[in-house]
Amino acid sequence: MKKIMLIIAAVALIASPAMAVDWDFYGSARIQTGIWDDDLGDSGALNPVVNGGGFPQPTPKANQNDDTTIDYSMLDATSRIGARVKGDPIQGRFEIRPDVGGSWRLLWGQWKINSSLRLRIGKDWTPLTYFYSGQQVNDAGMGGPDGAGAVTLFRQKMIQLIIGEGQNFVVAIHQGTAQSEGAAATDITLPVLQTNYHFAGDSFFFDVGGAYWTYDVEGAGTGSSPDDDVTSWVVAAGGGFNFGPAYIKGNAWYGMNVSEIGYYTNGLGYDSLPRANASGSYKDTDSYGLLGVVGFRFTDQMAVEGGIGYENHDSDFAGSEEDEAMAVYAHFNYTAAPGVSIIPEIGYIDFMDDSAGLDSGDRTYFSIKWQIDF
Repeated sequence: MKKIMLIIAAVALIASPAMAVDWDFYGSARIQTGIWDDDLGDSGALNPVVNGGGFPQPTPKANQNDDTTIDYSMLDATSRIGARVKGDPIQGRFEIRPDVGGSWRLLWGQWKINSSLRLRIGKDWTPLTYFYSGQQVNDAGMGGPDGAGAVTLFRQKMIQLIIGEGQNFVVAIHQGTAQSEGAAATDITLPVLQTNYHFAGDSFFFDVGGAYWTYDVEGAGTGSSPDDDVTSWVVAAGGGFNFGPAYIKGNAWYGMNVSEIGYYTNGLGYDSLPRANASGSYKDTDSYGLLGVVGFRFTDQMAVEGGIGYENHDSDFAGSEEDEAMAVYAHFNYTAAPGVSIIPEIGYIDFMDDSAGLDSGDRTYFSIKWQIDF
């Protein structure tokens, strides 16, 4: 890690005069303290299995034998040190997280072709990642195992074309995950295509976008027709309004086999996979999600926010039932000093029933996120 930072600092010192760019370094240290109370599911574990079996669900619970767990953790995946590099026509950004060995959260470069067209390459947040929810537990933002309903295709290594300034249209291509059940081999000839249009006015904004991918699989199932194709797509829309110190935000999304394009669902993608039956034909999983957020800022130092989200994953596989999840949270955001945030939060996550009809358990938590930005 030290070697990486020394190299970056040396490059910055050398490159700045030659390229006429401005390096703006920053960092964010984050710690989470809290307590989790879990009501375990039918199998004695929290949200253990999805799609009726075959794909074990990574549980967010560290110790499945305890109903209550105290958490005191460094948020390694979201603490970061990085820099924004500003120049004309070249810009860039990087972020490194402090887990073992260090890893890149972001690393992209951008070429401003003209006043309304930019080419960006590297690891970045996807166009279909809407930062509407401020849920703080594990910095989840209602995405992943501690939330539900958010539009989150996370970070990917992409080629992006950005059209416009502010109110922009983004087209991106990146690699898919191809996690199809039972596939002996895959034949991938196309990248995932993502698009999103963002418009921002004085007191409102909205987003609308979608993603699409298809590939072939070989050796699925045990029947006489072992080959098939998998298609994955999603459409999403959302927006928000400001009413002085108050605001509301919300989004909705609907798709098919969404984990294949990297969608970060409540089941970490395992609940939204296509499934192969005995004849080798793939059965699609239809998914949708809803999210609503409200907030109020009393002063520059104090604000409150609450949100609720819901996800539903329904496979055409014989005997499969709907796999649902619901999450709700509320927190108080206190800015103790510029760059210093202390955010207590209470939340509830109901994993409901999985696709086999088993109760997946629920979790109630109280946490405090401590954050200093520098």
